[in-house]
Order: sequence, then C-alpha cells, then structure tokens
Amino acid sequence: MAIMEWMDHFQLRQNQQTLILQAFASADDFDPTDDATPVAIPSTVAAEDPSYPPEEPTT
Repeated sequence: MAIMEWMDHFQLRQNQQTLILQAFASADDFDPTDDATPVAIPSTVAAEDPSYPPEEPTT
C-alpha cells in the first residue's frame, strides 16, 4: 500500500508543477523569443582561495 500512496503523492506533485508551468507560459508578458543579453563566460578559471585548507586525497 505504501507504494500506491507514494505514486499518488508523486502524481499530485507532478500535476501541481504542470499547472505552475502552464500559468507561467500563458502569462501575457512571457515571450520566449525575447532577445536576451548574452552572458560573458570567463576564459580562465579563478585561482583557489588560499584561506581554505587543501582537499584531502581520496583513494
């Protein structure tokens, strides 16, 4: 019986999320074709913060 209760809960949650997504999609100000400003991607990775101790090696 527990699996059936879990499945019911999962279906209810999925239905709620679907309704929320439909509400967002049907909003008047929602425009997926709106040109968004591109985000700059750094070409280098930031150096590690020296205030943190080094990671312990895992084997």
